[in-house]
Amino acid sequence: MTTIHTLDCLEALPSPAPNGDIVIIDVIMASTAIVSLFEQGVTSVTPYEDIDAARSHAAEHETTILVGEDGGAPIDGFDYVPLPGTFVDADLADRPVALRSSNGTRGIIRSGVSHNLFIGTTVNAAAVASLLDSRNNDIWLVGAGRQGSPVAEDSAGVRLIEGHLRDDLTGTERAELKDQIRNSLTAEWLRSIGLEEDLERLLRFSSSDMVPVLRNGTLYPAKP
Repeated sequence: MTTIHTLDCLEALPSPAPNGDIVIIDVIMASTAIVSLFEQGVTSVTPYEDIDAARSHAAEHETTILVGEDGGAPIDGFDYVPLPGTFVDADLADRPVALRSSNGTRGIIRSGVSHNLFIGTTVNAAAVASLLDSRNNDIWLVGAGRQGSPVAEDSAGVRLIEGHLRDDLTGTERAELKDQIRNSLTAEWLRSIGLEEDLERLLRFSSSDMVPVLRNGTLYPAKP
């Protein structure tokens, strides 16, 4: 029988990583950005913890798009920050991405796994749950959090995917989860920098069928 584990921050994930399917959930920013990048036709997303390593990757592969942030701020020389509103109108088709974020990519790398790791967020919650349900492995839903502490939007993303897996989400709880995200400190930050559309985008629960999966250190769209 499949066991579902829910964790509110990356630091709670056991080391070495447990057997089973691991889902990293960084609703604002990395997870939603990764899903959006694939929807815009990028070929792959390679996560980096180190900024200079991401730059070196791009220098060696001239078609690479650099997407990243450091503590929520843009990084010099990078093309975009990992917020869909900053690249939604760009032509990204058929290009690879090197991605660096403060929490999401750090979690991917520090998990120590190179396979059976998926990217989850609010917009692909149902698709993630459907794929995991078909695999019959133990499941670890891991909210990225921030510096070892839970954040409201990631906890909401964890519960949303869990609710789809357990088939116990009510309409009332969905509304409560949306309010939890809207009232989060990170959502307040999005509004303060004029990217409220990004907030509205991630409140469109299960609007995407895209599920990114890690293979040998790089993310690709999972095959059905």
